[in-house]
Amino acid sequence: FPAGYCCGLLGCCLLRANYNNCANVAMVTVVTCYTSYWFCTSAASTGHLAVMVTGVMMSVERTSLPVDVEKFITDLWKVIMLVMNSTVFLITGMIAPQILAQHMSLKAYFLVFVTYILAFIARFLSFLLFSPFLSRIGYGMSFTNMIVCVWGGLKNPVSLSLAAVMTQIYEDHKASIFFLHSVGVYILALLINGTFFRVLLNLLKLSNLSMARQVNMNNCMKYILQARGRTIAILKMDRFLSDANWPLVTSATTLKHPYKKKFSLDTDDENEEEEEDYFMGVIANLIDFIAMCALCLDLLLNAFAMHFIKFGRSDYYDCLWYILEALRLIQAICFFQLLGFCKGVYPSIIKYLDARIDKYRITAYELGNNYISGEEEILENINAIVDNDKIRDILRSKIDEDRLEVAKVYAICQKDRPWVAITVKTKLVMQAVLSCIRDDINELKTTGWVDDVENLKLQKSLLQRYRQVAAIKSVQPSLPKDIFRAVPWMGHKENVIKFLYENVATKKFDPGDVICREGEVTEGVYILITGLFKLNYAVRKEVISKLNESGILPVADYLSPSKFEENSLEYIIPGNTIGELGVITERPYNCMITAERYSQVFVLSRDVIKQAMEMDSDPINGLECRLWKAVSFRIVVPILMNATAYHSLTLQNLWFTVERSFVPNISSVKVFVVNEMMDDIVLIEGVMVDFNTRDIYTGPCYIPRSVQKLMLPKCSALNIGAEAETKLLIVPAKDFDEYDIMVNEEQICEMVRMRPTIEQCKDDLFLR
Repeated sequence: FPAGYCCGLLGCCLLRANYNNCANVAMVTVVTCYTSYWFCTSAASTGHLAVMVTGVMMSVERTSLPVDVEKFITDLWKVIMLVMNSTVFLITGMIAPQILAQHMSLKAYFLVFVTYILAFIARFLSFLLFSPFLSRIGYGMSFTNMIVCVWGGLKNPVSLSLAAVMTQIYEDHKASIFFLHSVGVYILALLINGTFFRVLLNLLKLSNLSMARQVNMNNCMKYILQARGRTIAILKMDRFLSDANWPLVTSATTLKHPYKKKFSLDTDDENEEEEEDYFMGVIANLIDFIAMCALCLDLLLNAFAMHFIKFGRSDYYDCLWYILEALRLIQAICFFQLLGFCKGVYPSIIKYLDARIDKYRITAYELGNNYISGEEEILENINAIVDNDKIRDILRSKIDEDRLEVAKVYAICQKDRPWVAITVKTKLVMQAVLSCIRDDINELKTTGWVDDVENLKLQKSLLQRYRQVAAIKSVQPSLPKDIFRAVPWMGHKENVIKFLYENVATKKFDPGDVICREGEVTEGVYILITGLFKLNYAVRKEVISKLNESGILPVADYLSPSKFEENSLEYIIPGNTIGELGVITERPYNCMITAERYSQVFVLSRDVIKQAMEMDSDPINGLECRLWKAVSFRIVVPILMNATAYHSLTLQNLWFTVERSFVPNISSVKVFVVNEMMDDIVLIEGVMVDFNTRDIYTGPCYIPRSVQKLMLPKCSALNIGAEAETKLLIVPAKDFDEYDIMVNEEQICEMVRMRPTIEQCKDDLFLR
């Protein structure tokens, strides 16, 4: 005890001095334990006890170690334990035949079963004897738990090592008997107790999950799926990722339920059916190949049998002609094998070189995608980074020129090698979604919704998805119908999606063709399937005048507010949509869009969009509101980035904020009241006036949080002409629903006419 205590104190001092160094801490723990063992074994043969005391003393400093160092030390000693146990098993297996080589009667082997039974009876009696003591100290143990502890108590491998040491102390026969009983009881415990432990739990009904645990895990899985859905919705709004393979993203990022045997999701069942069909196809092809090989072998054996019966054994093998024929046949086979090998060398080399080229293409595509995203973020924040106007203009023009050049090459590469672009985009989306799921699981663990066991199961399922994504080598381009369904504003109503898809028209454009001219009203909404479009925006005084005076947005797709007052050029790639703002406002285009490559598009005419709006007329989340939200996404993000309340948020968190926002229909509202159910408001288009201070806000702009009431142009207290309908983007406060916000707004705001549309829509949504 004193030696182990002193070594433990020395180890504690060394741990305090090296608490943040993993290598030093690991060395201290290993060296200290082995030093105490060596010293005490040499002095008094009590090394095991000294190591135990040393470990108990050093465990006091475990709480002072950083989390990563503690995890490293724990994993290190688990590895050491695994290696030692494996060594004990190996040594025991090697010396067992030597020790048990003596003659052992059948009675000796039968007594092993008796020893096994007596050992567990003694274990049960010890638990039963100390149960009153456990109940007195408040621990308590039911009879069912006692049975589980007795049955599940497997022996430690150290007992095997001690049994082998006994051969050095006692005579051979006694040592052999002791060794036989130790090894026999250990093996029987593993075979019987370990095998039937799950059966015991089922019989005692301890493996049944409580209803509270089931409901809690179902709620956690629902939360994870909702978070995944929000992340996918955000990524769909990124125009450089819009043509990713979204069905594959959805299937590859679906976590398995931890209690899958009893509570499984529909998506998991579908995945299992797909995997089963795949393996059945592989097995069927393998069976066909084996059957063909068996048929060929049968033909060869029959031919040999016919010749052998015809000529006899001696004549068949002694005939020189057949020997020469066999040699010629062998030479021909070797020649054709060499010819087949040479014939397959060139395609193999070409295939290898293509694979290497595609690997570099994928790397370059990833760099280009990240470069474009970084440059766009810099352009949105350059006003806050550079104060000098001249330097800022030079940097902006240079960055924009480089960004457009990379974007053009980016689109051309996608046209030449579509699967490379789709693979990069799809894997990038999958990794982003899985990263968000990992953050959600950690949040559930931190807030206490899941315990360590459930968290480990969720992390294990997440790790399987990471490995599945890493194993994906190539992703084929999505079908046009999948690209159509993945449009961000398409929604989830199948009747609306089916109606739009049935009334879609397909058009093709050659390089140089004009899709939309400046001053023309768009034919409808264009969904680019393949090809490349170029958008040229030229500044017009009348457009800027309407923007500054009436808040009327220029009809030009994919332009941020910082580019409204300067000439701009943008490239539109597959998966992007154009024409939404022109369709819902019926205003002519303020830019010209031309085809740069051979392109194919889906066209949804204005009449079809209007009919779909009537089918989905929800004033909060209807088709028109979703179209306005899609138009607002590229406008709102730069505005919120410059707001003081969002300076500390990352771009990803800002996207999450915009994703849970909504653009309601407030055409009947005269005075809009801001309450605590709303976090922020952004004026997208139109004009509004502060009810208290009479400050005028012209869109697009951020409405300060100090504003309590906003007057719209329809209010009789104002004398402002409304050239465009006012549109607001509302960010709900946490734990508030957009329907509750608008129902409350109808009750407290001043309206042109009262209509129970929102109440009815909320009831319809609840019934659905």
